[in-house]
Amino acid sequence: MTTLRPSLSTLCAVALLNAASGSALAAEPGGLRPVSSNLFRKAEMLELSPFAGASLADAFFQKYALGVRASWHLNESFSLGAHGSFVFNTPAGAVNVCRSDAGCRTPTVGELRDVPGRLGLIAGGEVGWSPLYGKVSLFSEKMLHFDLGLTGGIGAVQYQAPGGKGRIAPAAHVGVAQRIRLGHELMLRLDLRDYLYQAEIASLGTTNHKVESQLLFEVGLSFFLLGESGRR
Repeated sequence: MTTLRPSLSTLCAVALLNAASGSALAAEPGGLRPVSSNLFRKAEMLELSPFAGASLADAFFQKYALGVRASWHLNESFSLGAHGSFVFNTPAGAVNVCRSDAGCRTPTVGELRDVPGRLGLIAGGEVGWSPLYGKVSLFSEKMLHFDLGLTGGIGAVQYQAPGGKGRIAPAAHVGVAQRIRLGHELMLRLDLRDYLYQAEIASLGTTNHKVESQLLFEVGLSFFLLGESGRR
């Protein structure tokens, strides 16, 4: 079965263009002037981000994730971090089980033991790079501060192999991340990540290995500790 997925590279390019087009002008009575102050400070701070996520373009399972991410910011652009999450699986809306004597219905998770895509735990380390910083004037009264960057890393994924057997596989991910400043030490964080892992796949009575791609959109709150971010 072929599943159409949004191209992560295309989504990243659109997001980067969106940030690059953000105006650094603030409206004031009497005209426009450039805004120079940068309230988006992250250097030498610990970022803790509880988050929730959902899968995109899933063939067999709709997934929902709950997790936490911790990142140490080496400077304003680069960070090192770790993340962990647990994934809840439900049958995707497009999947049906049909029988001649009972018609069609949505299957239970247990009836999808031999299909790929059911995940459990996801964990790993990552590197973050946030080269773009922007400001947008809201109704000529408030400034919305945000940054935009890329993430990448390695880790492990727990998944269901054919027959319902649990497996743990090495994994890697790439993604795009955006932070929106809500307060002195609080930010809204949006992540779009593509997790890649090698899984056992049942096909015509045999078991093969295939690289699976799992796209997750994650929303979280970032709390910044151990620094002076937002106080300057």
